[in-house]
Amino acid sequence: MRESFLKRHRAIFAASAAVLTLAILPFVSERCAASKSDVRVRFFAPARGASALISGRDGRRILIDAAPDATALEGLADAMPWWNRKIDVFLVARPDAEQEPVFLSIVRRYHVKEIWWTGYAPVGEPWRRLAADVQASGIPSRAVGAGDRLEFSGGARFEITAPDTFAPGRLLKKSEAADSGIAGKFVCGTDVLAFGPFLARRPDARAGREYACSGGKLTQR
Repeated sequence: MRESFLKRHRAIFAASAAVLTLAILPFVSERCAASKSDVRVRFFAPARGASALISGRDGRRILIDAAPDATALEGLADAMPWWNRKIDVFLVARPDAEQEPVFLSIVRRYHVKEIWWTGYAPVGEPWRRLAADVQASGIPSRAVGAGDRLEFSGGARFEITAPDTFAPGRLLKKSEAADSGIAGKFVCGTDVLAFGPFLARRPDARAGREYACSGGKLTQR
């Protein structure tokens, strides 16, 4: 009986195995490539918020910003396997109402352990809504400024470079609101990738561009 059942459903089992193999193969290849690098940096939408994912061989990940459309979600789906959706830090680098839907989708679909932002009291509608979303998510949040960092294996790190000084809870003037975003840099040995709320601050960023940090050297993939 059992042998007959297996024979009757052999084609189904074979097809299922083929589909599963095709689904897993890209992530296996990605994992093999990642194992050769200490850290990998993948840009999603640099022109609008420098959205990027930095993934370490040690399993640490930091997502920098969302995006005003589904670009970041699509990029994350390609970069992360469905069985491991952990993001250690989600850095909200700039206030933008257009990012709110994507922000909400990310915190719902992925296991975000901590949110980094400026901690400034919101003055405009984009910040108010985003601040409310951060609080409502229940995810621990942390106000960061220059010098705060996330360390990766091999000595690489992501470091906040601005704001130089910050006072969580301080009301910003309207003239300051546009400059209340967070700037940072990824450091691999003597090589640096710049991130910031404005395109002029990150000349290295290109959509779809990927970098690998290995042995203190940054190379474009």
